[in-house]
Amino acid sequence: MTVKPENSKLFMSTVVDMEVKSVDLFGLQGKISMKWWHVPAYRIQKFKKSSLITPIVVLFLIIALVGAVSIGCASLRNKQRTYDAEIEKYQNLIAAEELRSDEIAEYAMYTKTTAYYEEVAREKYRLVHDNEILFVTK
Repeated sequence: MTVKPENSKLFMSTVVDMEVKSVDLFGLQGKISMKWWHVPAYRIQKFKKSSLITPIVVLFLIIALVGAVSIGCASLRNKQRTYDAEIEKYQNLIAAEELRSDEIAEYAMYTKTTAYYEEVAREKYRLVHDNEILFVTK
């Protein structure tokens, strides 16, 4: 089987010579030559310079995309570090406030005792017990 291209303005024809030796087609024996396939010229791919440019452009686009994603990833890591620092700061504030709330709860329990009432009476109102003497200095 041999393929011979023929040039034309609109079509580029492909002629295929076929040899039929043992098969009888339509009562004809021997060599049968026929044109059986006409291919339009725009269908035949030729090596073009643009076919080399396309993969290079795609490669540069992929490299640019990978660069953009890596830069975005780095900025997200920086934001994550900032957020982690803020979380740690607020956790420390929460721990300090929990300690303060414990101190306030202890003070609330202390204010319900008689020792607190005696302390307030001595300091604020200058009251004393019956058998005590109070010395006031000016």
